[in-house]
Amino acid sequence: MSSDQAIAGAEASNIPVPATNVVSYVFSNPFHESSVAITQAPTEELRRVGLKHHVPPAKPIFIHPHTGAHISWLRLKQDVHGFADGFRNKVGLKPAPLQPDKPYTISSPVLLHMPNCLPYVPVMLGAAAAGLTVTMCNPFYTPTELLHVLKTAKPAVIITTPSGLPILKEATKQLENKYQASLYKEGRRVFIVDVTHDDYGLYNGVPKTITPEVGRDGWITADYKWLLGKPGFHIDEWSPEEVAKRACFILWSSGTSGRSKGVVLSHRATAAGVLSQRYSIPWMGPNDVQIAFVPFFHVLGLACVALLAPAIGTSIVVLPRFDLELFLRLIEAHRATFTNIAPPVAVALAKTRLLGEYDLSSLKSLSSGGAPLAADVIRTVHERLGVLIKMGYGASEAGGICNQIAGTWEELEPQLGTTGRPMPGTLVRIVDVDGSGRTLKYGEEGEIWIKSPTLMSGYLDDPQTTAETLTVDGWYRSGDIGKLDRSGNLQITDRMKDMIKSSGFQCSPVEIEGVLAGHPQVADVGVGAIYSPDDATEYPRAFVVPMDRTILTRSLEENKPSIELVTLAHELNKRVESKLIKYKWLRGGILFVDQVPKNPSGKILRVFICGDFSKIVGG
Repeated sequence: MSSDQAIAGAEASNIPVPATNVVSYVFSNPFHESSVAITQAPTEELRRVGLKHHVPPAKPIFIHPHTGAHISWLRLKQDVHGFADGFRNKVGLKPAPLQPDKPYTISSPVLLHMPNCLPYVPVMLGAAAAGLTVTMCNPFYTPTELLHVLKTAKPAVIITTPSGLPILKEATKQLENKYQASLYKEGRRVFIVDVTHDDYGLYNGVPKTITPEVGRDGWITADYKWLLGKPGFHIDEWSPEEVAKRACFILWSSGTSGRSKGVVLSHRATAAGVLSQRYSIPWMGPNDVQIAFVPFFHVLGLACVALLAPAIGTSIVVLPRFDLELFLRLIEAHRATFTNIAPPVAVALAKTRLLGEYDLSSLKSLSSGGAPLAADVIRTVHERLGVLIKMGYGASEAGGICNQIAGTWEELEPQLGTTGRPMPGTLVRIVDVDGSGRTLKYGEEGEIWIKSPTLMSGYLDDPQTTAETLTVDGWYRSGDIGKLDRSGNLQITDRMKDMIKSSGFQCSPVEIEGVLAGHPQVADVGVGAIYSPDDATEYPRAFVVPMDRTILTRSLEENKPSIELVTLAHELNKRVESKLIKYKWLRGGILFVDQVPKNPSGKILRVFICGDFSKIVGG
C-alpha cells in the first residue's frame, strides 16, 4: 500500500467488538476500567478513560422535561426485562430460527411510531432483549409513508400515540394483505403511549390492571404498560454467528429511488456502535447531563443517546421536539454538559437574543451532524458561549464514521471545514469514481468508502441495492464525494447521490417528483436542493413544466404570475403537504419553467436545479 493512498483510521481500527445481545452489553457496565472495552482499547489514551465505578443503580438515566418523572438505571434495567417478558410471554413473540444462508434474520418486528418520550427506550430495549427486531419510524409520517413501512417491515406489534393512531388506521386501510390489516385492527397488537398524560416514571412497582379497549370502529388497543411482564426475564445467550446475523434494528434511510429503504443492523453492529461512540467521547460519564431532542428513530439519537446513556450512566432530559427557549431553560435547570444538535440549532444559538437570559456555563461541548455547518457559525457560537461545536459524519448504513476531536479553539480551528478523523474501529478511504476501485491520493476527490464493524447487514428485502452499496470485501460505498488530508481529516465536498438534506433529515427528490407528477396539470417536474444560509439547511424546490404552456407564456409576457399559475402552485403545495412529511415540503418554493434540464438518456441534471436562496429568485 502506497503511503500516498488516502486511507485513514488504520491506527485505531482494531477494537474489541462485543459478541452478545446489545441489551446485555449495555447493562453490563461495559466501560468499567477493568472491562475488555478499556483494557483492550486501540490506543493508550483510551485505555486511561475507564469508569472507576459502576453506574450507580439509582442514577436517573431518562428524565421528563416538565414533570420531574425519571427512570433510574436499575428501574430501566428491570423494566427492559419486564417488557421483554411481555413481548415473549404475553404477546407470544419469539426469535425466528436463524437463517445462516442469509445476511440477516428478522424476528417479529416491533414498530415504534412515536416521538421521544420516557417509555421509548424501555420498550425498544425490551423488544431487543426478547430477541425481536425493532424498527422505528418518524411519528409524523403521512399514511402513505407509514404504509410503505408496514408493507416492507410487516411489524408484528405497533406502539403508537393517540395522534398517531388515526394515521395508522388510514395506512392500514390501504394494506393489500388483509390478514395483516386485521391483525392490527383486531389482533391486540397495537399499543398506545399517551405522551402528554403518561405517568411513567412517577411511580414504582406494577401498574394497575390494564384491559384492552374496543373502539367504535372495532379497533382493539391497549395502553403500552399492558406489555410489562415479570422483571426476571433471562436474555438468550447467542453464539457469535447469531450475534452477527440476528437483526436488532431496522432504520429507514431515504434513497435516490424514492421510497425509504430499511437499513438492517445486527446486534453485533449495534453493540460495536455503542463502543465506537464511547471511544469518540471518552470524557463523558455519570456526572454528565444531555438535553436530547435528536429523534431516537434516527441513527444519531439511537447510537449517541438512547444506547450510550445507560452504558455510561449519563442523564438524558428527553424532549419530543426542539424548542429554543425550552432548550436553554433546561440547560440551566439541569446543568447540562453536552448536547447533540443539528445545523439549524447552531444557527439559532449564533443569532438568538435569549442567551443572556440563562446560565449556560455548565455546557462543555456540542456536537453537530446531518449537514454541513459554516465555520462562521461555529466561531460565533464559540465567541458567545465559549463552547466548541464539533462536527461529525455518519450514516444509517454505517453508524458514526468521523468526528472532530478538540479541547480548545486552537485545536479545533485547523479542522474547520472537515468532519474530523475516523472514529475508532472505522477505516475511511477515497476511491476513484470511474468504477475501478482505485484508492486515490491525499487531497484528491473521490467517493468515500467506509469499513467498520458498525456497518449494516444490508437493505431489507433489497439484495440488488445491497450489492450495489456493500462491496464483497466489506466496504460501504457512501455515495458522498470527499477528500482526506494527511492528518486523516475528512472533508465532504459533494454527493454522488441526489439526496436533499433538509433540517437534518434526508429526503428523496424522486419521491417528491412522483407526488407532483401525479397532478393532471403537470407535464414534467424536477426537484432540487436549495440552500438557505439563514437556516443552515437545504430545502426542496420544484421546477414544474405546466401542461398548459400558454399560462407560462402569458405570465412571462405580463411579467407577473397568472392566476392559473398561482392556483396551480397552491394545489401542488397542498398535494405535497397531504402526502409527505413536513421536512419534504417545498419550502424552497416552486419555479415554473418551459423544460426541466436532462441529459440525453433523460436523467434530470440536478446540478442545474440546485443552488442558494441568495442566488435564485423564486417563482
